[in-house]
Amino acid sequence: MRRILQRLAVMGVLCFISFLVYSAHLYLFWPWYGRELSIELLVLLVPLNVSVTLLFYNYFLCVATEPGTVPQGWKPDSYSQSDGYEGTTLAWTHRYCQVCHCYKPPRAHHCRHCNRCVLRMDHHCPWINNCVGYFNYGHFIRFLFWVDVTCSYHLAVISKRSLELAMQGVLWNESSQDELIVLVLHFLACVLVLSIVGGISFYQFLNLFGNVTAIERWEKVNVAIMVRQGLIQEVKFPYNLGKLRNIKAILGQSFLLCCLPQPMSGNGLQFELAAHADEREVWPPREHDLPRSVSGPSPSSSIHGDERLDPSLVPPGIRRRQTGDLGAQNEGVDDCSDIESVPSEPPSGYPSSRVRRSLENDEVRPQTREEMLRQYMAEIGNDPYRNARS
Repeated sequence: MRRILQRLAVMGVLCFISFLVYSAHLYLFWPWYGRELSIELLVLLVPLNVSVTLLFYNYFLCVATEPGTVPQGWKPDSYSQSDGYEGTTLAWTHRYCQVCHCYKPPRAHHCRHCNRCVLRMDHHCPWINNCVGYFNYGHFIRFLFWVDVTCSYHLAVISKRSLELAMQGVLWNESSQDELIVLVLHFLACVLVLSIVGGISFYQFLNLFGNVTAIERWEKVNVAIMVRQGLIQEVKFPYNLGKLRNIKAILGQSFLLCCLPQPMSGNGLQFELAAHADEREVWPPREHDLPRSVSGPSPSSSIHGDERLDPSLVPPGIRRRQTGDLGAQNEGVDDCSDIESVPSEPPSGYPSSRVRRSLENDEVRPQTREEMLRQYMAEIGNDPYRNARS
């Protein structure tokens, strides 16, 4: 039943757009110009139909394009040279999804609707029956842009026509009542679409300029609150490259072609970092995934090797609150990097040493992250800072 409703949502969007476009052609534009093809009519209709075509095509791409999933068997390459791209953090800083049983690349999140981890997940959109992720985010931005352009153009045309009829004194004539009804319906529809989609577009364009997803924006808010409360030090968002480079990263390198459909470059597994970012750090900060009461050192916490709480020792109430912070704000996102997502045993090939602190605090002295780092790097005989920026 749910799958049927999802498909009906897509069909509803297509029917609504088609109604606005073709009813305007049949009952407004064609009668206005005496039901004859003319240069004036072409000047009016060509721009409208071009924008409608791009609108439909980008909507199709939003629906049909896979947002990107984690490749089977993918593991973080902890020690490869990255040339300014994220991917060099140590294994215990990477997030693990217990639902998909895989490591999650930077900026990936688990979607409970799609039941998979999505690369650079922004949100799950029921109107396209798909997640908005790495490979279809550009199509989604272009779709919103062309919806705004098409509705604005259509609203300007019918407003101009209504003004002409009013100035001619025939707006309320009996012969023009049918046309008036169609004008009012189209006017209300355009205003409604621009009010809703325009607000979404404004929010998404702000995210585009900052190279931030909807989930990451909420993470930034939560991190800022933790900084103000003195729980963590100030952390800068590492993916903001500047407005120009942020736009090019999503819409392509050419501004002349940025509004036209084009595939996304890259693989969604590595992302270029800002100049101020440290390749050894991760986003969001590790403390962001811990309950506020245990985000700092606490004798009553039990920490795994990746410095996240053991889910078996977390009270259900805390677990629900932790997973509900972003879930309530980003419906469909079930980020398995939170408390419930840490594997009880790390996969083979990664450090198996871990630190535990019992509820009575009578276990061995806990190691700091720096001590763990030195111990691990001594075992493999490498310099822990060889990938640091010069």
